[in-house]
Amino acid sequence: MDVVPEGTLPPSGGGRYVAVAARLANYVAATVVLLYVGNASERVLPRRRVITWMALLAVWMVALGLVSLVLPGARVPTPLGALLPGGSASAPLAQVQSILGASAPRPAAPFAYTNIWGYVLSLLLVWVVVGWVVLRSGRGRLLGVGLLVAAVVPLVLSLNRGVWLGLALAIAYAAVRLALRGKLLAVGALVVVVLVGGGATAATPLGDVVSARADAGHSDSVRETLARDAVRVAVDSPVLGYGTTRAARGSASSIAVGPSPDCPQCGSRNIGSTGQLWLLLVSQGMVGAALYFSFFASVLWSARRDHSAVGIAGSAVVLLSLYYSTIYVALNMPLVITLLSVALLWRNGRDASTPLVPAAVRP
Repeated sequence: MDVVPEGTLPPSGGGRYVAVAARLANYVAATVVLLYVGNASERVLPRRRVITWMALLAVWMVALGLVSLVLPGARVPTPLGALLPGGSASAPLAQVQSILGASAPRPAAPFAYTNIWGYVLSLLLVWVVVGWVVLRSGRGRLLGVGLLVAAVVPLVLSLNRGVWLGLALAIAYAAVRLALRGKLLAVGALVVVVLVGGGATAATPLGDVVSARADAGHSDSVRETLARDAVRVAVDSPVLGYGTTRAARGSASSIAVGPSPDCPQCGSRNIGSTGQLWLLLVSQGMVGAALYFSFFASVLWSARRDHSAVGIAGSAVVLLSLYYSTIYVALNMPLVITLLSVALLWRNGRDASTPLVPAAVRP
């Protein structure tokens, strides 16, 4: 696949300016969330309340994921979509695709794509563990464990290999952080849970799904080609970038491949659409990408001595977002959840002397 040379880039138009403006607005909105939550006091906005909000969003996403598997053709109303030219007044709960040979639903609601659904849910489940398992007891803890168990089915059937690896990375990171603090009993309990959960999953039809998906590299060649193209485009404009994604000629197999009535999705891929890293390289150049990732790297470095549950969870979310940047785009909700986690790390360092939960509900 050849990148369109700089001298023959498609002419600029109103649509490109709208795309740049919309993306900028999303970055600004996520930053406002970070500053508001980070600057709020414990009296005005307790950290526990923020964690509970994220856990409740996880409940909603898991519920929609399970419903989408039972009713893959169901649609939800979208009033704003009806206002757009050619827009639909409803959106499907799932993406129905033939990744393993036969058409099957992949949970997506309340987002448009399955990958974003899995990305966001994996970040939220980190906070479910903290808010509803670690920091609660009794029925609250049972609710958290039940949600984690219920999430396994839609997560596996989403066929998101990147999310599966991401969850494994989060578990490994938590185990290392706990081991460094000498919390060997907690590490042992974590290992037992993983072994029992993995064994139980493997003993069900879900295990066959995982095995089949591991052997089906549905989009590997496309992602690899577009990643190389993103680097080439960034070299052409390393300081400012091109503002938005750029079109690529052909497909991963041939420059002659393009959209057709029989295959409208063939060819004509967007360079920068397969991961936040590649999007930043194309739209903001190497300098913008470096600034973006240096911010999150500095957050991880600053939180390295925060060994509390919030400290480990917040760092795990940031680490996950850095990993996902090579395969998924962070805009919009994934970036908001990540910056909420950064805000909790910020607050945790500032309000370390303030109890996270009232004494009456501590485990």
